[in-house]
Amino acid sequence: MLGYIYALFFIQDRSKPKYLSTAISLLRHVIPHFPNDSPDLPVAMTDLGYALTVQFQHHDNSRLDSIIEAISLHRKAIGMVPNPDILNLLPRILCNFGDACLSQSAHLHDLEPLSQGIQALQRSLELTPESDTQWIRRVRLAARAYEQRFLFAKDPADIRHAINLLEHSITLLDPDNFNIAAFKSDITRARMRLYDETRNVCELDVAIYKQKEMITASENQACTKSHQYLLFQQLGELLQKRFQRTLTQGDFDEALGAFETAVSVTTDGHHNRQFALMSIVELHCDRLEFTNPKDTVTAGTRFAEALDAAEAWQSSGNSDPRQKMVMTLLLALLGRDSVTKGLAMSMSALDMLPEIAGPNQRIEIRHKQLASLSSTMWLGVIQAIVRDELCLAVELMERVRCWVWRQINHLRSPVDDIRSHNNELADRIERITRQLEEVSLRSTSGSSFTYPSIHDIHKQDHDDHQHLMLAKEWDRAVEEVRAIPGFQEFLKPPTISRLLEGLPDGGPVVLFSISVVRCDAIALVAHVEEPILIPLLMDLSDIEKHSRQIQGYLSSKRVRSRGFGDLFDEDIAVEQIQRAGGPRAQAGFMADMLRRLWTNIVKPVLDALAFNHNPSARRRIWWCTSGPLAFLPLHAAGIYSDSKVDCLLDYAISSYIPNVSNLIEKVHRKAEPSNRLLLIAQADAPDLTPIPATLEEVAGVADCVREAGGYAVVLDGADATIDAVKSSISSCGSIHLACHGIQQLGEPLKSGFELRDGRLNLSEIIKQNMPHAELAFLSACQTSVGDETIPDEMVHLAAGMLAAGYRSVVGTAWSISDAHGPRVAKDFYAHLTENREGFDSTQSAIALDCAVQKLRKRVGDSEAGLLTWVPYVHFGA
Repeated sequence: MLGYIYALFFIQDRSKPKYLSTAISLLRHVIPHFPNDSPDLPVAMTDLGYALTVQFQHHDNSRLDSIIEAISLHRKAIGMVPNPDILNLLPRILCNFGDACLSQSAHLHDLEPLSQGIQALQRSLELTPESDTQWIRRVRLAARAYEQRFLFAKDPADIRHAINLLEHSITLLDPDNFNIAAFKSDITRARMRLYDETRNVCELDVAIYKQKEMITASENQACTKSHQYLLFQQLGELLQKRFQRTLTQGDFDEALGAFETAVSVTTDGHHNRQFALMSIVELHCDRLEFTNPKDTVTAGTRFAEALDAAEAWQSSGNSDPRQKMVMTLLLALLGRDSVTKGLAMSMSALDMLPEIAGPNQRIEIRHKQLASLSSTMWLGVIQAIVRDELCLAVELMERVRCWVWRQINHLRSPVDDIRSHNNELADRIERITRQLEEVSLRSTSGSSFTYPSIHDIHKQDHDDHQHLMLAKEWDRAVEEVRAIPGFQEFLKPPTISRLLEGLPDGGPVVLFSISVVRCDAIALVAHVEEPILIPLLMDLSDIEKHSRQIQGYLSSKRVRSRGFGDLFDEDIAVEQIQRAGGPRAQAGFMADMLRRLWTNIVKPVLDALAFNHNPSARRRIWWCTSGPLAFLPLHAAGIYSDSKVDCLLDYAISSYIPNVSNLIEKVHRKAEPSNRLLLIAQADAPDLTPIPATLEEVAGVADCVREAGGYAVVLDGADATIDAVKSSISSCGSIHLACHGIQQLGEPLKSGFELRDGRLNLSEIIKQNMPHAELAFLSACQTSVGDETIPDEMVHLAAGMLAAGYRSVVGTAWSISDAHGPRVAKDFYAHLTENREGFDSTQSAIALDCAVQKLRKRVGDSEAGLLTWVPYVHFGA
C-alpha cells in the first residue's frame, strides 16, 4: 500500500519523480515476500502495475517494457483474485488493467489492447457502485477509452457513447462536486474529436463558449496546476481548429494566448509543457501555410515566429521519439542553420525510426505507426531536392520506403561472411532472427477481454517478454557485427555510392517524390555518377484526384473479383460498372487516364533518359512509386486513340520495386535455380465466386513446364489445402496461384489466398524457408493494390511475396478476366520455357510483356480491352 501511496504522491506533484521511483522500488522489493495464496499479493501486483503505468504516462513513454510489465502484472493479479471477492479487488484491478491497455494502445496505435481495455473498464464500472470514491476515475477512463477507439476506428458511435457516458455521470454528481469541471473538460475534448469528423463549425462555437465559461468559473475556485493546464490547452485547441476554418487574426491570437498560459502553469520537462509547446509550433505552421508567399515581409515574420516556437520546443527536452522525429524534420526544413547541418538533421531524424516502428513490435503495429507519419517522413527528401542535394534525397528515400519489409529482409541477411570471423556470433544471429521473425509475424490474439487462465497469463507474458528481449538481443548482435573490421556498414541504410554501384545494366530505376511542395522523378542509371532530376508536369492534387478516380472506377465487384467474365464488349463493361453503383463511367475513362499519365509523368521521364520508340529493342525500366502515385498504372501509360498510338509498351519493359536496395539484392543474389513449379488452383473456394477457368489454367501451365523438362507439382480442388501448400512451397523454386486473393487492409499479414480449407495468410508464407524462391505468379484478384494510408510501404500480396524471398512476382492491379487468364498464363510460361530445359524465371518480366502484348492484340485498346490487359504487373528483378 505504501508503494501505491508514493505513486499517488507523484501524480499530485509531478515535479518530484523520486516519489514514483520510490513506489516502484518498494513494490518490487515486497512482492517476492508474499506467499502465493496471500490476498495481499494481487493488491501489491496491481499497485506495481499502476506505478509502472504512471511512469510510462508521465515520465518516460519510450520505455515500452514498463507498460508491457504493467499489463502482465494486472493480468496475473486478475487470475489471483479470491472467490468470493470479499475485498472487492476485481473492479480495482480491472480498472488498472484498462488504464495500462489504453496507454499501450495510444503508444503503439494498436486497436487490440484498446478493445481489451474497454471491456475490462466496462466490467469494472458494472462492479463499482456510484457511491464508491473510485467510480469517477473509472467512468472517465471508460469514456476516454471509447474516445480513443473513435480516433482509430472512426466510428461516431464510440465518441457519442463517450459523450453520453460523461453527461449522464454529471447528472449523478452534486452540483458543487469539484469533479464536474473535469467531466466537462472531458466532454469538451470529446466534442472536439466529433467536430474533426463532422466539420460542423456550430459545434465548435458552442464548445468554445462553454470552455470559456469553465475558465471563468475556475477563477473563483482552487484549481490544481494540471487542471488549469487542461482548461487552457483545450481552449487553445478549439480556437486553433476555428482558426483553420476562419483564418481570422483574432482566433489566432486567442489560441496563442491560451497555449502560452498552458505552458506557464507547467514545469520544465513535464510532458504537458512539451505538448503545449508543440501546439504553439503547429499553430504557427498553420498560419504560415495560409500566408501568401508573395507578401515577403509578412511571410518572413511568420516564418521566424514559427522557427522560434520550434526551437523553444526543442529546448524543452522532449523524450517522445515520434514528436522528436517530426519536430527535428520540421526544424531542418525551417532552420536557420546551414544547408549541410539542416540535411544532417533530416538524416538524424530518420535514425529515430527504429524507436517508433522497430523490431520490438509486431509487423502490423509497425505499419500502423508509419501510417500517421507517412507524409512527415518525406520532409527531409523534399528539403534535399529543393536544395539540389539529389544524392542525399535518394538516400533519404531509401530510408522511408518500405521500412517494415526492409526489416524483414534484414532478418534474412546471410551470415556466411560473419561466420568466417565469428562462428558463435553467426549461430546466435541465425537463432535470434528465426525467433524474432516468428514473434514479429504472429497474429493478434483477438480483441475480446476474458478472465485469463494461468496458462493464458503465462503464455501472453512469455510472448511479450520474449519479443522485447529478442529485439534487444538483436540490437546487441548487430552492434557486435559492426565492431568486426570490414563490417562497419552491416545492415546500415545504403549510401548513394553503394546504390549506384549495384544498379542493373538493363535499364534505369525511377523514384518519385510526391508532395504538396513539388512532384519529381529521380532517375538512377548504371554507370552514371549522379542522379537525374525530372520535374513532373502534374501536382499532388491532380495525382490524388486521378488515384481516387481510378479506384472509384474499379469499385464495382465486376472488376474486383476474378471471374467477372469477358469484358471485350465495351458497352456491356461500362453498363456493368454503372449498374454496380460506381461513379458515372465514360467509355473513354481509362484511355483518358492513361493519356494524362503519359503526357505529364511517363513521357517526360522517357525524354529525359533518351528512350527511343523502338518496340524491337526495348530496355527495362524499374518504377519505384510513392504516395498516391502508387495506385496508378504507369506501366500502361500512353495515348490509345484511333488516330494515334504512342505508349510505354513500345519504349520499355516495366517492373515495379519497393525500393532500390530490394532490386539490387534480387539482381545480385546467388541462388540455386530450381525447375520445380508449385501450381495451385482453387476453382470453388467456399463462399466465393466460382472461377472454373483456373483448372484449365493450371493444367495448361503444367503441360508446358513438363514438356520443357521442368517439374510441376499440382494441387487443385480438395488437394489445395493450407497444410499441403505449406509442405510443398519450400521445395519448389516457383509458385503459381490461380485462386481468389484477399487484401486485408490494415492487417496486411492476414492478406492471403483462399484455398479449400481457408485462407493461406501472407504471414505463413513469409515464415517458410524458401532458399530457392524465384518466381511467384499471382493469378488472383487485386494482388498489387496496397493500403492508401501507407502507400510507401507497399502492403499488398505481390510486395509480400517479394518480402518472402521471391526474386520476381507477377501480380494484378485489379482482377483479371477468367476468360483470358489461362491463355495469358500459358503464353507467359511458353516464353520462359522456349529453347530451354525447364524454365528461366529471370526472364519473367520479358515473358509477362510478351504474354500481355499477345492479349492486347486479341482484345485491342478499347475501354474494355484496356480493362482486360492493363492489370497485369511485374514486380522485382
